[in-house]
Amino acid sequence: MIDDSKILSIFPTLIYCDHIDLEYEDLYNILFKINKENPKPKTEWQCNTYNTLGIYDAFTSIDIPVKKTIDKAQKHVIEFAKNYTKSKNFKIECKDFWFNISKPGNYQEYHNHSWSHFSAIIYLDVPENSGNLIFKSHAGFMDNYSLPKTDDDISFTTADRCSYKPTEKTIVIFRSHLQHKVEENLSNKNRISISMNFIMKL
Repeated sequence: MIDDSKILSIFPTLIYCDHIDLEYEDLYNILFKINKENPKPKTEWQCNTYNTLGIYDAFTSIDIPVKKTIDKAQKHVIEFAKNYTKSKNFKIECKDFWFNISKPGNYQEYHNHSWSHFSAIIYLDVPENSGNLIFKSHAGFMDNYSLPKTDDDISFTTADRCSYKPTEKTIVIFRSHLQHKVEENLSNKNRISISMNFIMKL
């Protein structure tokens, strides 16, 4: 084994997680009103998770709780973005906002949000066994001749994916190009979340 002083750790993958206070009851009411008026998801995703992308415009909406949610999430994204620039004058702008309802049996395939810089997920309801958030490294997609390894070899240097167990009233932020998916909801209740994309301007 090479001494640590001779090894550089480069290309880190950063994931931001924190508690977030929101007007949750009002957000539920808005979501279920949308769901009642638009019961079928309009999506090209290879899954059956309900989402409001394309049927609800948060930026022209008069829903104050949604606007407050975007503002609060934006502050968290600004803190995360400080890891990627030395500029003190950068701006963060929300580009997309949508709700998700994952019913029992629903899942989300691997995908990324390549049209933005940062992506955020806010968890409203997370029943036990309703599906973890899985991140997959770029190496995991591009390594056609992966290293042989035993279970004991799995570490931050050899793992090609990471499982995050979400908790309610938290926000998770990551670079939008990072591949991620959501496991199947194995509970008998709905998992409810909010997704957003942000762009950075210098």
